[in-house]
Formats: sequence, structure tokens, C-alpha cells
Amino acid sequence: MEACRILGTDTAFVPVPWLVDGFDERVFETCDGVRAFADRLNTAARELAGAGIRLGYHNHHFEWVRLPDGARAFDVLWELLDPGILAEVDVYWATVAGQDPVEVLERLGERAVTAHLKDGPAEPDAPQTPIGTGDVDIPAALRAGSHLRWHITEIDRTEADRFELLAANRQALLQGGLTAP
Repeated sequence: MEACRILGTDTAFVPVPWLVDGFDERVFETCDGVRAFADRLNTAARELAGAGIRLGYHNHHFEWVRLPDGARAFDVLWELLDPGILAEVDVYWATVAGQDPVEVLERLGERAVTAHLKDGPAEPDAPQTPIGTGDVDIPAALRAGSHLRWHITEIDRTEADRFELLAANRQALLQGGLTAP
């Protein structure tokens, strides 16, 4: 809450489960783990709401693991989360997980308020490349997410200069008419 107050923001996203005490990506391997993580996020969301701050969750590829009952952990998590918790959809990591970002955005609907945009070969440890040169259909994702409040270009791994890659991504989005300057 203090960090949000200092930054002057009313929205905070949990970008990885291990930032929540007692959790890491293995939380998505069991139904009990997903339930416990959802409970913790729901509790945090209520606490933050009292300070006028909304909470959201940012996906990676490991949330789509199959649980013992066959359900995908990602889907179970969003069923258990309070409807006020927002989604920050990382279209690259959804693609790495074998998911269609368009379907993910459509399922989450208005809960999805932002998308992380990056491209590449859609493999977990592969370096990312300029938007439009990889396996992610970013134009389709942005059409499906026309309600999104923010488009964020992000880089996890790259062999290129990070600033040159960000500049190339910005240019690709502008030339494609996919975002405002």
C-alpha cells in the first residue's frame, strides 16, 4: 500500500506468485495450492481495496499446467478469484503455454485491463524478438482486447540491445496502428 501511495497509483499487479509469501510457481500444480493462492490474493485485494487500490494478477506460462482433475490451473484460479481482481495478460507467455491470447482475453473480458506485448519463438527460455517477427499474433490479441486500458511492451529475454528492441516494438505498434503514440 505504501509503495502505491508513493507512486500515486490505484492499481497493483502481482507479477509472479513468489512475491506472495509462501508461494512459488509450484502453487499451480495442485488444486489445494491454487485454492490457497486464490484465497491469499482475495484477502490482499480486500485489504488494498480499503486503501482505494485495486489488485491484479499477471500470468506467465506455468499457470496453464493441468491439475490432477484435468482442469487448467489458470482457469481454476480465475474462477476462485474475486471478480474485482484484474488481469494483466501476457500474450507471449499465454502463447508459450499453448493458449490463444485472443481466447484468454475474451474469457477474462473486462477483468483484463492491460496486456504485456512481446514476440518471439514462443518457447520458455528463448530470446524475444521484435513484435511481428515471432509466433504471437499481437494484432489479433489487441483486437480481442479493444477494451484494454494499457498496452505494455516488455522484454524478459533477448539477444538484442533492450532499448533497440523496445524502440522496434514501439515502432511496430505505431506502424500497425495498434496503439496511440
